[in-house]
Amino acid sequence: STRSSGVRMKRQVMLMDDSSASIAMNLWGEKAEMELAVGCIVFLRQARLSDYLGRSLDLNEGSFLEANPDDPRAFRLQAWYQK
Repeated sequence: STRSSGVRMKRQVMLMDDSSASIAMNLWGEKAEMELAVGCIVFLRQARLSDYLGRSLDLNEGSFLEANPDDPRAFRLQAWYQK
């Protein structure tokens, strides 16, 4: 994708929770280069909800993403996913 400041990398991944709800997440800039394996648990903060071409989450430079956090909530999600 491009912006007035030049080319920015974009990557889209699908997220799902234990209610089986899913949403696309767009990673922009350096976040697009993060390694996220299938089944990876992520915690997000300051993701922007977009309604453009369907609902999705956008993670920009100001957003926070933690992959496979050391947290009991993450362990519960991982156990659910592995069933």
